[in-house]
Amino acid sequence: MRVLILNSSDDTFEMLREYFSWEGWETATCPMKPVREGQMTGVDLIATYYPDVIVADLALPYEANWAAIQRLRNDPNATCPFVLTTTNESAVRQLLGVQEPIFELLGKPYDLAELRDAVLRAFRGEPAPCPDTERRNAERRRGERRERSERTPLDKP
Repeated sequence: MRVLILNSSDDTFEMLREYFSWEGWETATCPMKPVREGQMTGVDLIATYYPDVIVADLALPYEANWAAIQRLRNDPNATCPFVLTTTNESAVRQLLGVQEPIFELLGKPYDLAELRDAVLRAFRGEPAPCPDTERRNAERRRGERRERSERTPLDKP
């Protein structure tokens, strides 16, 4: 699988590139700014990167970044699914509305396993879980990790 990462952070590029490579996936990165400013179109992205899934960060300015994602989605050459990440999940959910079943949205901070699962669902064409279900699952996973980290060597698993 090939994942294209659209983001504005070099640190995030590096972290996600390493993680997805560890998962055995090919990764490509593209800064969000040229996409937002119209210098990079859906045709350009697809012809350059051939992604199976696009992971895009919707940061400030939300409306401008959302408009860029919509332009990409409306491009007939950009048929791959999107997984969106954001620090302001409620603002982006309002932008998305209920009519956008093609996007999966993860609020930050997200767990890398959550992102992996979202990318796999998008790749397989599976629907995103209900936001409340996803939030409960993430909280459960964080609690399980916390419990494991609090164990001493004498504790039984």
